[in-house]
Amino acid sequence: GSDTSDHQTGNAAGITGGSVEKNRKLFRILVNLGKYDQLIWENGGQWIHVGYRETGNRHIMLAFKNSTYTRIDSNWEEIINQ
Repeated sequence: GSDTSDHQTGNAAGITGGSVEKNRKLFRILVNLGKYDQLIWENGGQWIHVGYRETGNRHIMLAFKNSTYTRIDSNWEEIINQ
């Protein structure tokens, strides 16, 4: 990641349940917990980026595909089920 990435400070990680279907379940769990800064559905669900801050979490949901980030806060269920 970049020098300013939350991965560099231990505030973010790329995680996977091992399959897209398991990542769908994992994404839903993370949404329901509500304790995140960013959730990013990466490359069709190959993995999930999850970021967390002690304070100031923005609760942003994004999808990343073809080098493009798209906000999915209002339609995340539709996106992860594609």
